[in-house]
Amino acid sequence: MRTSYEWPVQLSTSWEPYDLTAGTLVVLPEGGPHAGTGVVNRMAAIRITVSHAVEQPEPRQATAE
Repeated sequence: MRTSYEWPVQLSTSWEPYDLTAGTLVVLPEGGPHAGTGVVNRMAAIRITVSHAVEQPEPRQATAE
């Protein structure tokens, strides 16, 4: 599942393994009873422990878009 977020100063893309979330209440990050609670809490709801996360910042010059 790929979810894109747009913030005034940041664009963010989050990837979650669909084979783990398919058919669960957390399949849609912004829908269902766990909407917006964050990936660690949502994964815990389906009994998956997140031990680490990888953040890959890609700073860029702002554009008019």
